[in-house]
Amino acid sequence: SIFAVACGFWSHQFEVATWSSRDLEYYADASVAFVALLMFLSVNIKPGLVAHLLACTACVLNGVFFGLQLHPTQVRCTRNGFFGEDTSLQLLDTLVGFALCVAGPLSEVDVLVRIDQTREAEELRNGYTGKLQDARSSKPEDKEHIQAEVFASGLADDVDGAIQVLLESGMSTPTLRLVVSRVGSLHRAGHVNWSMLCQSWVFWLYTSFKRIFTFFESHWDYNVAEDSCSICEAGHLDSYWSSRCNDIAEFCRDPVEVLDVWAACFGAVLALIWLVLFAKLSLDS
Repeated sequence: SIFAVACGFWSHQFEVATWSSRDLEYYADASVAFVALLMFLSVNIKPGLVAHLLACTACVLNGVFFGLQLHPTQVRCTRNGFFGEDTSLQLLDTLVGFALCVAGPLSEVDVLVRIDQTREAEELRNGYTGKLQDARSSKPEDKEHIQAEVFASGLADDVDGAIQVLLESGMSTPTLRLVVSRVGSLHRAGHVNWSMLCQSWVFWLYTSFKRIFTFFESHWDYNVAEDSCSICEAGHLDSYWSSRCNDIAEFCRDPVEVLDVWAACFGAVLALIWLVLFAKLSLDS
């Protein structure tokens, strides 16, 4: 938050009109890819000092990226509304920056959770041989009672398997045990990296909306700002305009007739449906 505010104020000294939209887009794509890689590494390497440093570095860079997006977005939205001069793409990059500012702290949370889970698993494994009959108890009578009940039920092997799934996957449920019995060990399958969940959903929406906004920005440029499409429709073109009209033909069409726009809209709808299903999904008991 501090870096976002600082960079937001700092960016006000620059003249946005001199900034190239294409340069801003390349800068945004490279920045997003880099911080996403840092967060991915932080939650997938061994939890420790390096993971903390990667997560904290990603948080700082997310704040810098978001802060630098605020001023150009404000200027362009004031001047053009939501479309024109790549304003919609600039606004989309700003929203992605905000989403990354949320995902950054979540990556640090994921690292801390993994440290706790690793410690708990080590405590569970301490003195455990893999067999219930060798397990220890602070109260010997409890151990005798539990073992007698398990052996009488004939489910001793199932109990040993359930405990092994718990140690390897982080949880042990009927569904997870069934999967493990069919495909083998699933390390950390019971854990959720919330930062990766947030990133995946954001990038899913980002790729869909970026394709939509790119088309509409180009459509606006060639139909309104330059009126190039009208020249192409008039005919009697020289070699330059013949080549140019071939290049921009897709963007002169009605958006309803463009398959890529429909495909991108479908992708955005799928992302929203997936989020609802994930939120409503009942936990395996």
